[in-house]
Amino acid sequence: MISLNLSRLLLLFIIPLFSLTMLNACSDDNDVAIVDPGTPDPEPEPEDEFNLVELAQSDDRFTVLVDLLVRAELVEALSGDTELTVFAPTNDAFEALGVDPADLDDGLLFNILMFHVTAGKILSGDLGPGTDFGPSGAVEMLNGEKALVQALEGVVLNGKANVVVPDLEATNGVIHAIDDVLLPAAAREELGLQNLVDIARADEELSTLVSIAEELGLEVNLKYLPNYTAFAPTNAAFEAISDVLAGIPESARAATLTGILVYHVLQLPDGPVPSTTVVAEAPFTAPTLALEEPIYLTVNDGNVFVNRTAQVIDADIEATNGIIHKIDGVLLPNLAGPVTGVVSKNFNLSTLLGFVAQRPDVLGLLASERGQNEEFTVFAPTNEAFKEALAAFPDLTDEQITEILTYHVVVGPRVLSTMLEDGAEVETFQGENITVSITDDGVFINESEVDLDNVDLEANNGVVHIINSVLVPPSFLE
Repeated sequence: MISLNLSRLLLLFIIPLFSLTMLNACSDDNDVAIVDPGTPDPEPEPEDEFNLVELAQSDDRFTVLVDLLVRAELVEALSGDTELTVFAPTNDAFEALGVDPADLDDGLLFNILMFHVTAGKILSGDLGPGTDFGPSGAVEMLNGEKALVQALEGVVLNGKANVVVPDLEATNGVIHAIDDVLLPAAAREELGLQNLVDIARADEELSTLVSIAEELGLEVNLKYLPNYTAFAPTNAAFEAISDVLAGIPESARAATLTGILVYHVLQLPDGPVPSTTVVAEAPFTAPTLALEEPIYLTVNDGNVFVNRTAQVIDADIEATNGIIHKIDGVLLPNLAGPVTGVVSKNFNLSTLLGFVAQRPDVLGLLASERGQNEEFTVFAPTNEAFKEALAAFPDLTDEQITEILTYHVVVGPRVLSTMLEDGAEVETFQGENITVSITDDGVFINESEVDLDNVDLEANNGVVHIINSVLVPPSFLE
């Protein structure tokens, strides 16, 4: 930890004393006064010999910042030998803040300024892909809080402050000029500008969610990036799956919990999704941050449900960077459960789920854990597909329905959509073959088209592909 002496304010510069001697001499011919030029003024100090404070003082873009550093008694700390990186708001950035810094108390001002400084000298070339910081990373500032630094085409802090002038090097570090003021937690609370994490942290019912997010380092992104819709499970929801969480191997804990948490978050280009949109447009799917794996939103008796199991119990909690909907259940991504879990959450597969649930042998098969070389590939017909099939075959027996269901299942290594080959014949669990055909019109299993927007829904024991019609065993047509 860098230790800085912040005890007293030192003067920025010691003003040298100059003595100019005026000598008057009169020539015999006239009374012209002659001025002795004396010792010439010293050359201005080169900028590369300025410390951080001197460099900021020499730049007209940072006059407000310099005044605040003086008031906060930070001049000495930023003028020493310790190398620092300062993300320096310009005068325009402070004006855009909408709050006169003079109205901030000294402690809050000190906290804000320290939230713009980090230990070490970090040049813009040290950020971005291929560096220790990567394209996006958390950087700990000297107030103890972390800022989000993203570096792709340009460098952006906390999702909105752009580095407008990088790499102003000083003898004890570097300044990057930014176009927005960074606000630590205390300042956000004071100004009523609380983000998703601020709100969740203040809610006792969400303490488990917050602690897991902080353990995984996810809270920094959730604080600062925009357009989030967060479905936030309560503590009771996490307690209900405590056995599932306890069963996660330690070696897989971070990856598994990260997958679960990001599966609760949407970041859509049109912005956050309020409950009014869900009620008006449901049922619909939306891609999550878990590799765009979808969640399924439905409405029943005016209540909003996610994946047909978790109910929204407190909607539309607004934050500066999105909306929180509190839910009474934890959403599990597909890989956390069997193929039956993939089917059960999708409202468009409810008919298939109903038929499977009525047949314990089939349900037990598809819900079972399989070895690496014995998994399930399920071609899942939609509700509309079953409606058409039942209309065409109204007198099916229970045994025939079971045969139809198992005709949609292939046992063996899971078959992803990229592995389907034109003309391939594959034996199903029912015993008869299905045929794959790939044309300019799409990918087909027998005569049923594969929905290429809903393929490769991977579970822990296989994969599901959605198709638009029911596969009928050839023996049924004889």
